[in-house]
Amino acid sequence: MAASHAVLTPDERELGVCVVDLGGGTMDIAVWTGGALRHAAVIPYAGNVVTSDIAYAFGTPLGDAEEIKVKYGCALSELVSKDAKVDVPSVGGRPSRSLQSQTLAEVIEPRYSELLGLVNQKLMEVQEQLRNAGVKHQLAAGIVLTGGAAQMEGLVECAERVFSNQVRVGLPLDVTGLTEHVQFPHYATAVGLLHYGKDSQTFDGSDIEPKRSVSGLFTKVSGWFSKNF
Repeated sequence: MAASHAVLTPDERELGVCVVDLGGGTMDIAVWTGGALRHAAVIPYAGNVVTSDIAYAFGTPLGDAEEIKVKYGCALSELVSKDAKVDVPSVGGRPSRSLQSQTLAEVIEPRYSELLGLVNQKLMEVQEQLRNAGVKHQLAAGIVLTGGAAQMEGLVECAERVFSNQVRVGLPLDVTGLTEHVQFPHYATAVGLLHYGKDSQTFDGSDIEPKRSVSGLFTKVSGWFSKNF
């Protein structure tokens, strides 16, 4: 839910939107309509499952499988050139092998389609509940994907086929001074928590004081991101 505070616009919250935070171990779902959060859920499967598929399919260590996924993965095999290749490390000291990138995508695509299908199934259940309660249920603003596993090439196109709706990748919004460090989907939750904390603060002084406090907060966090990332 925190990611929603970082990647959504007020118009999207009003029109109806579903945020899917794709992490390593879970997919967090938040449904907004009419400017209000209507439902939040967690699905206990996510990007790590894709990494495991790559490791088992090609007999490569999990760490290397994760690196291959991030660097060369694509969630839609038809977008990959048939001539593109990737070196895959082996286990037990065996030499690495050359693999067609399209073959890699053919392992990744069905798993991402399955994961997004689980989200779509849950989303349809939520929309039915909202409809029965007489609450606005349409998602006119579509789906926003964020989180570390949302950086996959071809994911938007894959997701649009699954959801039959418009899809975009959500990057942190309304951030000044940190853009070079946090303009990536995997920082959405962290930035969202900062936004939430900022909005939740109450101040006894003038309107100028909150601005100084928030500026100081982001400055401190900027230093932390610089050191750690």
